[in-house]
Amino acid sequence: MSQIKGPSMRQTAEKLNTIAGRLEALDQDDIIPADAKVPLQTGLPPDRIVLAYLSHLHPYIAKGCTELFVDGHYAQAVEESAKAVFQYLRGASGLTLDGATLAQQAFSLKKPILAFSDLSDETKRNEQLGFMDTLVAYAKGVRNPLAHTHGKLEEAQKAFEYLCTASLFCRRIDDASPKAGATSP
Repeated sequence: MSQIKGPSMRQTAEKLNTIAGRLEALDQDDIIPADAKVPLQTGLPPDRIVLAYLSHLHPYIAKGCTELFVDGHYAQAVEESAKAVFQYLRGASGLTLDGATLAQQAFSLKKPILAFSDLSDETKRNEQLGFMDTLVAYAKGVRNPLAHTHGKLEEAQKAFEYLCTASLFCRRIDDASPKAGATSP
């Protein structure tokens, strides 16, 4: 048995080493430049662009989710990114709540803990409410189903888009100013 497996194991190990070498040799800034004004390299396959963009996600999302995504654990990467958004919001707001309730209290109009502006006109209040409502929907429609469904699978493309969404949420939380008793993430 070991004589039969030996050559195939060596071939597999060689192929994995070749793949790892290619990944290590990638310069992420060649594909997705750090400067947003520099255009993307054209003609690349989507999977190379996706892998390159992972390093440009919000650091809080990238830290806990990139490796899961790269390893093909797409549903777990999405679940971790969704949990990370609410953990990040807890850190920014100082609240100990979770999910929809956390979003509603952190971004309320009456007593906001975090706000994008002085909320002095309808447009500013709409931005505040719209973000709050989007986070509430994210908690109910993404985080909760993943947290309460065992063995859910996810496609790579959708998982990547969910990671981008989580990254955007963290960047928008960074944009909000603490209003009362909030701590920084």
